[in-house]
Amino acid sequence: MAAPPSAYKDRQLIAVIGDEDSVTGLLLAGVGHVTDPPDSQRNFLVVDSKTDKSQVAEAFDRFTKDRKDIGIVLINQHIADIIRDHVDSFQDAFPAVLEIPSKDHPYDPEKDSVLRRYCADPKDYILDIDYVDLSPNPPKPGDKLTIKAYGTFAKDIEPGATVFLQVKYGLITLIKQEADLCDNIGRIDLTCPLKEGPLLFTREVDIPNQVPPGKYTVHADVNTVDKEEVTCLETTPAAASPLTTVDTSGLQPTYKTYKSPYGPKTTQLPNVKGFTLTNAIRYGGIAAGFGVAAGVFAVYFFGEVPRVRKDILQKVPVVGDYWVREVAPEDNPF
Repeated sequence: MAAPPSAYKDRQLIAVIGDEDSVTGLLLAGVGHVTDPPDSQRNFLVVDSKTDKSQVAEAFDRFTKDRKDIGIVLINQHIADIIRDHVDSFQDAFPAVLEIPSKDHPYDPEKDSVLRRYCADPKDYILDIDYVDLSPNPPKPGDKLTIKAYGTFAKDIEPGATVFLQVKYGLITLIKQEADLCDNIGRIDLTCPLKEGPLLFTREVDIPNQVPPGKYTVHADVNTVDKEEVTCLETTPAAASPLTTVDTSGLQPTYKTYKSPYGPKTTQLPNVKGFTLTNAIRYGGIAAGFGVAAGVFAVYFFGEVPRVRKDILQKVPVVGDYWVREVAPEDNPF
């Protein structure tokens, strides 16, 4: 019996939800319909101050759930924040969802940092984190990453403090462990007790040449021996780096292609066996390739960069030059 056609073979269009500049530039680059012919569906939504939240949500749901010809949904970051519940709850393999900066809302590493999202209001935390700096930012596979963090302890952290760290790759748990903070903190050249007052932490780590791209969800919770909250951070990296590029060479333009300064840059995304293009595009330059947040937390608390289990690579589909390669039914989890 012949294998059924690929579920993603016909997804060759990009949909755009963005402000006027973003939509216009992307459409002129050949991404979508500039006009609205009777026999076609519009695959963009221009959002301005008069656009209701329900309209944005409806367009997002239509592009991600109803349309079977959409391969990628581009949405401005500040617009994604309006319907954050919809964006974060969408976990399907296709279409890919990529949050992008806009001219009026450029990428802001302070606002969009994946490293400073607290589990709750941090006003009662013992550790007040002032900043976390990465160099280079974004990190590059195969290079050294320098991590600098500065914070202030409101009181001494005595022996007996614990750290709970959980790192997930999609739905797969990579790390889930609780450890004694003082037993492990020597790996990063610190000793207990951690004294009240300011602390500057600097660490260099080697980023592996290849780490599966995808969604890394991190939860790190530190408590004193008396169960007081030192700090708690959690994050799902989803912001796009200003260096994020999208490969449009394998897509079929639905209108004549023009050169545009606002159009997406193109680059070849190589086919790497076991990597999903969906996840690589969806989480952009920050999360795709090296799980910055996962690495920072793991290094900070355990002195090592997490390695993804090899069996994970057997649980994701293989993609070709774009996503046109057929996948045998027994190998396709979707």
